[in-house]
Amino acid sequence: MGIQQKAGSLTPAMAVLVCGVLLIAGCSDGSKSSGGASFQRNFWTEGNFASLTNPQDTQPPQALMPGESYTFTWIGGSGSLATINLQLWVEEQSRFVTQHKAANIRNVRSYRMLLPSSLPRGLYSVSLETFNNHVACYQAGAVPSSYYTWSNPKALAYSPTRNRTGMGGSGNQAIEWCNNPGAGCTDPVYCAPTNDCQLVDVNNSLCKTGTGGISLSHFFTIGPVDQGVVDQALAYLQIENSQSNQAAAAAQSKNTDEQAAATPANVVQISNENDAKDDKSVTHIANSGVAGGR
Repeated sequence: MGIQQKAGSLTPAMAVLVCGVLLIAGCSDGSKSSGGASFQRNFWTEGNFASLTNPQDTQPPQALMPGESYTFTWIGGSGSLATINLQLWVEEQSRFVTQHKAANIRNVRSYRMLLPSSLPRGLYSVSLETFNNHVACYQAGAVPSSYYTWSNPKALAYSPTRNRTGMGGSGNQAIEWCNNPGAGCTDPVYCAPTNDCQLVDVNNSLCKTGTGGISLSHFFTIGPVDQGVVDQALAYLQIENSQSNQAAAAAQSKNTDEQAAATPANVVQISNENDAKDDKSVTHIANSGVAGGR
């Protein structure tokens, strides 16, 4: 997730290095734990994030059943809106893949969702995003050289399938940079070109603030899952978390002074427990490999 830029501005890979592997917005708020059950709760965080409280963090992981309705609850997380992504752990890809979502719901820290009967069985985590007005508004503030520091004219575009943003000095430029992130973006799924980017904001007409956060929750299952799968995923993520913290320490010791200088349609889509659809899209976790998002 993040801002895609060209012409000497921060690339996603550079943004990752600025503040600790996508602990970018509000770096001091993004805490990571080191192992065991505490590691599972919010093992990947960014900004002013929320913590999932239901499904609960249990061993073995709490099991939910397709075709049933469940209330997801959380604490914290700044912003008036939230998006809940149910993400399946795919061993072959070492990443979480979004299978079902409720987008742009009110951030009242509770949401009841019907799990489609078609949901694949397996090990899951919730990617919980909170933000104001549009998720792109939060993403636009998630690096130091952010949309909010640019001088007008400026524009912001967003891809719903890639969950990424692009900035530019005009609407057309922002859309182009969002659709085609370029060589500086290296994740093979997240960085793949697309043609669905839409203009979200011009000169802060919608995006008044970049306040918000994102977290990847502890594990739960949909249907029965072998404990070996859980252990393997947790071991992988612990290694990735350790490597990410090392990268963060190295990056924070550097002087990063790249400040971008360049430049309205609200694309909010509301979903609820009855109309949230399987989007089968991959939600990016981190270019560096945090939570397997390579």
